[in-house]
Amino acid sequence: MKVFARISLVALSLGTSTVALAQAGGDASDRQQAQADGYLSDIIVTATRRDTNIQDTPMAISAITGESLRSAGISQPSQLSSLAPSLQVDQGFGNGQTHVSIRGIASSDFGIGSNNPVALYLDDVYQPYQFGLSSQVFDLNRIEVLRGPQGTLFGKNTTSGVLGYFSQTPVNREEGYLQLAGGGGDFTHYNLEGAFNKPLTDDLAMRVSLRVDRREDYIDNLYTGPEPNDGREIGDYWTYGGRVQLKWDAGTGTQVLLKIFGVKSKGDGPVYTTPYYGDPCDPARPFFPGGYICATGTAGPASDDPRKVYSNVPTVESFDNYGATLRIDQQLGGSTLTSVSAWGKGHYRAIANADGVAADAFQSIQASSTKQYSQEVRIATPASSPLRAVLGGFVQYDEITTDQGSASTQLDVPGAVFGYDYYSGSLGHQKDTSLAAFSSVTYDISPAFSLIGGLRYSSERKKVQVNYLSAGFLDLLQDDVSYTVVTARHGLAPTLSYSDAKTFSRVTWDGTVNFKPGEGTLIFARVSSGFRSGGYQIGISDPSSYNPAKPYIDPETVYSYELGFKTELFGRRLRLNGSVYQSDFDDLQVQLTNTSGTGSRLTNAATARVRGAELEFEWAPGRLFHLNGSVGYNDARFRRYVTVDPNRPRGGNATGNRLPYAPEWTANLALDYKVEVGADHSIDFNTGWNYRSRVYFDAFQEQLSSDPDRLIGSVRVSYGTVGTGWRVTAYADNVTNQIQKVYVFPFGGAGVPNSFLIAPTIYGAGRTFGLQAAFDF
Repeated sequence: MKVFARISLVALSLGTSTVALAQAGGDASDRQQAQADGYLSDIIVTATRRDTNIQDTPMAISAITGESLRSAGISQPSQLSSLAPSLQVDQGFGNGQTHVSIRGIASSDFGIGSNNPVALYLDDVYQPYQFGLSSQVFDLNRIEVLRGPQGTLFGKNTTSGVLGYFSQTPVNREEGYLQLAGGGGDFTHYNLEGAFNKPLTDDLAMRVSLRVDRREDYIDNLYTGPEPNDGREIGDYWTYGGRVQLKWDAGTGTQVLLKIFGVKSKGDGPVYTTPYYGDPCDPARPFFPGGYICATGTAGPASDDPRKVYSNVPTVESFDNYGATLRIDQQLGGSTLTSVSAWGKGHYRAIANADGVAADAFQSIQASSTKQYSQEVRIATPASSPLRAVLGGFVQYDEITTDQGSASTQLDVPGAVFGYDYYSGSLGHQKDTSLAAFSSVTYDISPAFSLIGGLRYSSERKKVQVNYLSAGFLDLLQDDVSYTVVTARHGLAPTLSYSDAKTFSRVTWDGTVNFKPGEGTLIFARVSSGFRSGGYQIGISDPSSYNPAKPYIDPETVYSYELGFKTELFGRRLRLNGSVYQSDFDDLQVQLTNTSGTGSRLTNAATARVRGAELEFEWAPGRLFHLNGSVGYNDARFRRYVTVDPNRPRGGNATGNRLPYAPEWTANLALDYKVEVGADHSIDFNTGWNYRSRVYFDAFQEQLSSDPDRLIGSVRVSYGTVGTGWRVTAYADNVTNQIQKVYVFPFGGAGVPNSFLIAPTIYGAGRTFGLQAAFDF
């Protein structure tokens, strides 16, 4: 509490609540003029569902433009951690996943059907699943990061924040760009990105955008068995993404925007690396009673090198996503009526050597098929009125089918513990219907004081059907252990089958007091609540995952308190912003690995508390120099979490432990410096650095399932014309070559306390470098 109080006083003495890392939204010419004059331009965001200056928006929000994303070389979600304090973005256990943590709160459930407490939005459309979104970071207008519960205007499962992507929309002029990059380092990589914008008539414009990514194999497979992976390098993928947009000014205050998009990817992954933690043949510490990996008395080979593995299973990851969004804005006097309609579908499939070693006891497969429909209608009353409001309604239907399994194809050898192949997995189907009505009202008591209040009613109806099968003495396929294939081939009936339905509903709210003591300064106090729907674990890999008395988990709720400042100093050359906050969670949803090591189950931690402070700055001392940075302190802990697992550390009591994916400290620093060469050319230097302290991937703070503190930076040097034209860039990412863990699944031993032996781990990218050529027109 003393540490929290000290940080609170420091942040409040400096002033602020949040800062955008680069100019976001607004007109490009305005930003260019501000840069030419050497001051910071206005930053326009839509966090309140209307266009507002970020310095007048009373919440913790950061933003970065598509121009700045390109200049910093950011094209993957895993690079977004540098955008804001207390923000961590990683790939989870797959290239197609976007896994986000804000202020220490993230989804620790990596099932395909899980919902993230950080809501992901693509052009105002909520994305219910974490997979297949990785290739959306191209030709964007901006990215917005909203920190803290957003239970009113973004009410769908937002207990810790919102990450929103906003595409660059068509404009009424011919323009575009094309860039090609390639290089080496940790792996050979190439990408092609471009956009073309063209007016079709005086009131109709079209924009076509695309991106292609290629990564070649970079992990040596040292396995020497007979299977197809023998001696083959792994880790490659191809990803293709594109969108077509039409923007029509229909007259009489009507604007229509249609977006059609598609993403497709195929390659290797996820690739697990697993060193041993202890002797797997020691009878005092068996994985299972009687032995596990040392089935014949000899441990299977394992690697301590994250770029060398023993994988006897062909690794595969493929996904696709397609959809369309129709947005209509209608002016009604001074009010704006907005309709956002969306449709989408997707598929995901991954086969992995889940134990990460050559002795195959946990080959796994995850596959899914999803579809979604949503409709939101809202009206924003005139922004100039002292009493103004945003009112709306929302409906969404999404459906997912998952086929998840874990199996062995090698334990039918002489002397093996089991003496047969086995399979454990499920086929799950879930339908989710969400309804909501929301409002946010602002009243200006005076030019200096205003009050804001928001209210939302949310209701989610979930229906599930799950069939689970556990069987041995099977002759399994080597490269496909899905429930569908196994049951069809062997004619087996499920060993467990259940269906259930439940409605989860909640009223969430927020209240804010704004005070503007002078020009360029805002002080605000905000109280808010959030709601993450309850639900079901539709991918069962072990019977212990299912509780017939209560097959669902309870909703997660949060109450948050925040005090912040925003200020501009020295003629708008410096923004210095910060905030202090406390969030109290009830029934926090947590993934817990089964003691036997086969799969996981969802649980509710009774209570958790997050306390922290954030400080950000943006400084433009001259038109050729720009510096921004941030620091975040976050103390995120379980206040009470006692599991039913006596073989866990402290008898299964995680009370007082740090939350998974919750580093205590984060910091970012980015610098841009320009050297003019004549009147039309320049040399640009850009470097950005991101620090985070140790992070745990498990509620019990096992060292083997944690990653130490990391400092990761990038450097870019470019030469080219000023404004439109050509530019050549040399770049290096992760220059300190930090091979960080991005996902860990700790296997435990049944019946033996603290008997973790292995922790299959997926590692992020190391140092890469290359050249990029770009042409803007």
